[in-house]
Amino acid sequence: MYTAFLFMYCLNGYTTIMPLYVTQTGLLDVTGLALLFVAFSGSGSISSLMTGPISDRVGRRIPIIIGMALTAVSYIGLYAASSQLMLVASSLLLGFGASFFHPVASALVADISTTENRGKAFGFYRLLRDLGMFAGPAVAGVVAALLGIGALFILNTILTGVVCLIAVFVIKETHQRK
Repeated sequence: MYTAFLFMYCLNGYTTIMPLYVTQTGLLDVTGLALLFVAFSGSGSISSLMTGPISDRVGRRIPIIIGMALTAVSYIGLYAASSQLMLVASSLLLGFGASFFHPVASALVADISTTENRGKAFGFYRLLRDLGMFAGPAVAGVVAALLGIGALFILNTILTGVVCLIAVFVIKETHQRK
């Protein structure tokens, strides 16, 4: 559940800071920024259609690990981006990595809850996710103002790496393959 907070914090930090980042770097204009968000959201939405079924076949833990690793790599790409192509590729990868988290984390919550407490479990999961959505923009603004936008990408890489390590060492497989 705490991984949902960290993950949504990082994703919402991205959507908060990208307009300022592309303005400062001059890599994209307003139209390009809109296309960047379409690439990010579109890749995540479309690939979610396959990541849920993948988790039904291979389990929950491995897709979460893959998604977090891809997300961490995407933040490194955003940090190093010196071209429009690198920005778009990193944003596509971020959306794709995110698609491994959302449907799979929801399936994991369903796996570990009972019929009697499923609503409560999903409510708590969404609370932590939504707190991350709240914290992301706030922290992104402070970090970017004090340390620069690059520091935010480094912080997001580290935090996403922590979530990946939590998935590797703490999260147990919950899906019973049939």
